[in-house]
Amino acid sequence: EAIFADGGIMGRAPEAVQWSPDGKKLTFVKRDDSGEHGELWYVDTATGEKKVLVSEAKLASLAPDATKIKDEREKERVLRYHVAAYVWSPDSKSLLFDSNGQLWIYSLENGVAVQFTSSPDPSEDPKFSPDGNHIAYLRKHNLYVQPLAGQSGKQLTDDTDENLLNGEVDWVYAEELEVRSNYFWSPDSKEIVFLHMDET
Repeated sequence: EAIFADGGIMGRAPEAVQWSPDGKKLTFVKRDDSGEHGELWYVDTATGEKKVLVSEAKLASLAPDATKIKDEREKERVLRYHVAAYVWSPDSKSLLFDSNGQLWIYSLENGVAVQFTSSPDPSEDPKFSPDGNHIAYLRKHNLYVQPLAGQSGKQLTDDTDENLLNGEVDWVYAEELEVRSNYFWSPDSKEIVFLHMDET
């Protein structure tokens, strides 16, 4: 019974382990054995000190436990393919969270989260531009880009056929080739290259 209990016989391992771009922090989500309570912690790489970066109350709304996602397809996408729970900004001053398809920017300086997208359709696979001024994301098989300053997003592709995927990973790529994303920013933040797939 202990082997198959929540958390496993060794306890629940840290989730979503990432380096901050400046190399000063190693961050990870730490939950209790049931998975109910989670906080975002960091290790200071200079001192080895461990501290909470985002509290349980804030993390619960910004990065809810994947096992509690009601949409079965979305739950499988997050759990099976290990979708990132958060993304570091290039300047290491903020974090981008995907909260049930809506993107939020969390400032580490003031501890305030600001909603970045508010469409009824989910926004997926968000990425900061290398200069940190824009965020690209996918929505309904199309590619969007939006300034961090908060203006409305610009739609870069305009396909309505469900068989046409822009920058999106299809089942075979994710399942057999371990590809998690099919679009990429240029180093100068001026262009985006993406794979256009026709599933027919």
